[in-house]
Amino acid sequence: EYKVLVIGGFATTRRLTGEAGHRYVARANLSTVEIGRLMAEYLKGRDDVKRVATIAPDYEFGQHFVQDFLAHLKVVRPDIVVVRQEWPKLGATDFAAHVTALQAQPVDMVVAGVFGGDLINFLRSAHDFGLFGPKTQLFVHGIDLVKMGTLKDLVPPDTIATAWYPFYAIGTQKSKSFAQEMEKRMKTYPTGPAPVGYIAGRMIIEAIRKSGTADDVDRVINALGTVAFEGPTGPVKVRACDNMALYDFYVGTVK
Repeated sequence: EYKVLVIGGFATTRRLTGEAGHRYVARANLSTVEIGRLMAEYLKGRDDVKRVATIAPDYEFGQHFVQDFLAHLKVVRPDIVVVRQEWPKLGATDFAAHVTALQAQPVDMVVAGVFGGDLINFLRSAHDFGLFGPKTQLFVHGIDLVKMGTLKDLVPPDTIATAWYPFYAIGTQKSKSFAQEMEKRMKTYPTGPAPVGYIAGRMIIEAIRKSGTADDVDRVINALGTVAFEGPTGPVKVRACDNMALYDFYVGTVK
């Protein structure tokens, strides 16, 4: 209605860009489609994983996260059995019932889309009930959306996790200077949202520079699909079909 350009940061719904898209909306992060595919691809070589359960919050993000993960899992590992799906309500603080439900049948892996405060509360209950151990592994999305120091006594051994910004493992000068500047300003190390916010800002700045105007929004949007620059994680490129930024995303084992 107002023809204002909106850059989404950490809005992962696929409806924001790829599925429906909107000329005046862009995104500085991945959607659940890419996240789900990446996590399913990781399991392609894990022959020891035969039975999985999922847990994700019961609103659009969690529902799409599980849908997109399972859709690609059927393609790359159709032999994996999905034993259970748990859906904690938004804002839930007690995860005991969900943890005991996940324990009801043996599973090789719990794939989790809970994050932030939900992740902390889930891990506390999982720790108290002994959900994870030699027979059951955790695979969690977006572990660095909270500070790892907060999770250090709760994360099970050999947890697999996706991360937006493992700054400690990226040796480029751009990443080092970015992390140092973050620490200088915030008095702490950067978490996952830091590079996403940076990329959102740079998308607007570079589109204005390329279009030569800050007043003609349509010209700025036309330029947005040609934007490319160096971000904290390496090269960033905005794809023209829906103005979504693409850049390195990470998965690894927590040590």
